[in-house]
Amino acid sequence: MAEYAAAYSQPGPFRAGMEMYRQFPQDAADNKAAGRLPSELKVLTLGREKRWGPVMVQRIGSMTSNVRGGSVSDCGHFLAEEQPAQVIQALREFCR
Repeated sequence: MAEYAAAYSQPGPFRAGMEMYRQFPQDAADNKAAGRLPSELKVLTLGREKRWGPVMVQRIGSMTSNVRGGSVSDCGHFLAEEQPAQVIQALREFCR
C-alpha cells in the first residue's frame, strides 16, 4: 500500500491510471467491431473469485473458442500481487 500511496501522490499518475477506466466504452465498441479472435490464439483469463473470475471465461468465450481460466481465490484487485502462487500456477498450466 505504501508503494501505491507514494506513486499516486505524485502529480499525474493517479489520473493516468484512471484513464484506463474511462476508455472502457470505446474498448467494448472496438472489440465488438473486431469480431472473433482466431481459434489458434490461446487466451487465459483470470479474475477474483467474488467478482470477475466466474464470468470472465464466459465473456471472453463469446470472442473465441480457445479460452481457459477462472477464479483466483482470496484476492482483491491485484491478482498477481495478492496471490502470485495461484497466478503462476495458472500460467504454467496454460502454457503446457
